[in-house]
Amino acid sequence: MSEKQPVVVGFLIDLSNNSRIHWKIYQDAILELVWNMLPGDKRYTGYLISYANTADITVNTTWTPRKSPKRSAR
Repeated sequence: MSEKQPVVVGFLIDLSNNSRIHWKIYQDAILELVWNMLPGDKRYTGYLISYANTADITVNTTWTPRKSPKRSAR
C-alpha cells in the first residue's frame, strides 16, 4: 500500500501600492484559493507570506484554512 504524501502550499500576497487598486477582487480570490487548497484535512498544510518592500510570514504553516483568510483581510 502506498502512503499519501503531505501537501504544503505557500500563498504569497503582494501588498504593494500597485495591487491596492484591485484589492477587493484580489482579496476575494485569495480567500477562495485558500479555502479550496486547504480542505481541512491535516495532510494539506499551507502558509501565508505577504510582501511589499519586505516579506513577512503572516501565517505560519497550518492545516486550518481559517487562519489565513483572517490575516489576508488586513
